Amino acid sequence: MYVELRNINKYYGDFKASDNVSFGIEQGKLVALLGPSGSGKTTILRMIAGLEHPDDGEILIDGKVVNNIPASQRGIGFVFQSYALFRYMTVYENVAFGLELQKAPKEEIKKRVLELIELVGLKGMEKRYPNQLSGGQRQRVAFARALAPNPKLLLLDEPFAAIDAKVRQELRSWLKNTIEKLGITSIFVTHDQDEAIEVADEIIITNKGRIEQKGTPIEVYRNPKTAFSASFFGQPSELPNYNAFRTFEQRENIDKAFVRPEFVKVTKKSEVQVYKNSAVEGTVEQIFFRGDTLELLINVNNTLITARRGLDEELVGIGEKVDVFIYRIFVTEGEKAYLLPNLAIREESVVI
Repeated sequence: MYVELRNINKYYGDFKASDNVSFGIEQGKLVALLGPSGSGKTTILRMIAGLEHPDDGEILIDGKVVNNIPASQRGIGFVFQSYALFRYMTVYENVAFGLELQKAPKEEIKKRVLELIELVGLKGMEKRYPNQLSGGQRQRVAFARALAPNPKLLLLDEPFAAIDAKVRQELRSWLKNTIEKLGITSIFVTHDQDEAIEVADEIIITNKGRIEQKGTPIEVYRNPKTAFSASFFGQPSELPNYNAFRTFEQRENIDKAFVRPEFVKVTKKSEVQVYKNSAVEGTVEQIFFRGDTLELLINVNNTLITARRGLDEELVGIGEKVDVFIYRIFVTEGEKAYLLPNLAIREESVVI
């Protein structure tokens, strides 16, 4: 592992920001620290950077314990959420700043800076100031500045948070492609699930200072291992009484049950319902247009369920009675979560 955290604890007074955090990241991977606000993800990033110090445990980079090594000597590039560009410096001067601190030769600085400006797609803008750039362009300057000293590890703290939605989408693809091209080990913090799924090679889910789960985007999405992961990832609706939805295996000691929109089939009364005996009736309460689909909020026995329906299907209306069939659910028992398929179908016949 290129980056390792071993039994890290971090306190702020009585508050435990990191609770026995342990994980490893392979060299060249792009990893997302994903979790809600206050889950400890930024604290982890800052401790790796050397901007905060753990109270217990070890942080290793390339096999070397770095707990007592200053941030400036860890070989790390850091991209801040707020860009942190120098307002009175041009694009060229901002990117060159770190190299000048290292007292690199001027010709070497010039060559490196121009290479990076071209890499991030800002060639011809070397003499512009930050206030003459768009949000996306400023983020690219921040990225180039972090890369200038040739760091072995790149850390990004919510790098797209201050950018509008359209530019954010473009930058996600650009960042992923650029980091893959460079082959630099990278860790970024985000609370945006779509962002983590689209950009990261691996996702580490954080909650209350703990690591809930680590894996590829597909692994953590399809197979949540903890109760928190099951309730956090996707767009789950909680089912207070999953037995009311018929033909699910009855189990004891189940604490909670969750269903995601893609697990729900909504059928109009005039349409054929293949699993008629296993469906329950619901009432459409709200409809949201999501571009490629309609998102439905359906009341089934006083439980609100989120479902989706394709634009190529016949429209449903608010107040309409529909049949609701649930393919599968996630159930939790203590801190564990597992998948429970509807017994009316064979598991292999359903594709997420």
